[in-house]
Amino acid sequence: MQVPALMAVVEAAVAEGGLVGAAVLDRHGKAIAFAGTFDVDEVRLIAGVVMRHFKSDDLRARLLAGEMMELELDSRALSVGIAAKRAFVVVELGVGVASRTRAVELQNKAARVIREMLASSAPLLGDDGGSSSGPAGLPVIEWGVTVRVKD
Repeated sequence: MQVPALMAVVEAAVAEGGLVGAAVLDRHGKAIAFAGTFDVDEVRLIAGVVMRHFKSDDLRARLLAGEMMELELDSRALSVGIAAKRAFVVVELGVGVASRTRAVELQNKAARVIREMLASSAPLLGDDGGSSSGPAGLPVIEWGVTVRVKD
C-alpha cells in the first residue's frame, strides 16, 4: 500500500537530484513509498537487511535519535534512517556530500508528513474514555452488590 503524501515527497527528493533512489518502509519492512532506481523486489531486499541490522540495541537507539546509517549493498551506497520514530527512510546515495544532505532532508520531510498524518487521524476506538471505559455512546449496565460490614 503506497501513501500518496509520502510518494510525493520521495518522488520530489529523487527528482531534485543527489539521490539515485529512495524509499519509505513501515516498521514491518513494507514499502509505502519509493522512487528512482528502486523496484518492489529491491525494496523488499533492503527491508530485510534493515530489519536484520535494526535488532542491535545500540544501532536502534542511534537510528531513533535521528542518525542516518550508511551501508553497502551490491556496490551501491545506501543510507538508512528513521522518520518520526515510525518509518524507515532508505536512499541510494549519489556522488558527493550533497547526496547525504538530500538524504537527511528527505528523512526530515518524511517525518513531517508522517506527523501531519498522525495528527489528522481520528483517535482509535477506546481512546475516548477512562482506563477501560468505552465510548460514551455505548449502553452502561450496572450491577449492585451489597457488602455487609461486621462491627
